[in-house]
Amino acid sequence: MKSDRSINRTKEEPRESRGAKATFQSRVAYKDCRGAVEWLEKAFGFKTTMLATDSDDKVVYAEMTFGNGQLHIGGEWEKVKAPSSVGGANTQTISVQLEDGIEAHCEKARAAGGTIVQAPADQFHGDRTYRVIDPQGHTWSFSQRLREVTAEEMEAAVPGMRVWTRPLKGARTPSRTPKVRRGRAALKGS
Repeated sequence: MKSDRSINRTKEEPRESRGAKATFQSRVAYKDCRGAVEWLEKAFGFKTTMLATDSDDKVVYAEMTFGNGQLHIGGEWEKVKAPSSVGGANTQTISVQLEDGIEAHCEKARAAGGTIVQAPADQFHGDRTYRVIDPQGHTWSFSQRLREVTAEEMEAAVPGMRVWTRPLKGARTPSRTPKVRRGRAALKGS
């Protein structure tokens, strides 16, 4: 059944430029790609920038954006499966950074049928985060930065954890960094 939605353009209709590709992208396998695209738009506010269908109007590939990130939606391959094909297991969590409005975003995902597995909660690394499972079983993590946190503050929040950060270019005060070691000793940890 064809939809009158804007994502189902004809070849003659111009489409927006997809712009520069994000440095990192994820391709996520779904059994029902059209359902995934429609749900991701409704629940998370993703924007479809490209959609490909076969002769039966079945969605076979889509590109979606959110902020400066890009997501590819496609069907299953021989060794790439949707969670429902592997007993609900996930091999990845897709993490998305929100600028603001994490509570409302969580409620929108819940209202659209997402299963909230972690309500918004403050994290040791300075973000407020919630996790949701979409209707086809993929786990998503949404975060909003609350404040910058030092390595020392993170270590104090989680006893026994050790944190190092890479110094930022032009930073006045260097971040704590590990001593560079070579050979087998570097693989054993500190």
